[in-house]
Amino acid sequence: MASHGDVDKDPSETNEWLESLDGLIEEGGESRAEYVLERMVEHASTKQPVRPLESQHPVRQHDSR
Repeated sequence: MASHGDVDKDPSETNEWLESLDGLIEEGGESRAEYVLERMVEHASTKQPVRPLESQHPVRQHDSR
């Protein structure tokens, strides 16, 4: 768990990030979104220690039926 805890201290900003991710998935597809998320984690790790995304929250496969 990150040091911010379970409470979202800025739900509006969180929602903006989630909406951006939704738009990225809609426009570029899941593989593009996955690439961007991986790059963000890599970038964040240069700023401060970050655990790999997989160890925090497994990516769920969505059924597109």
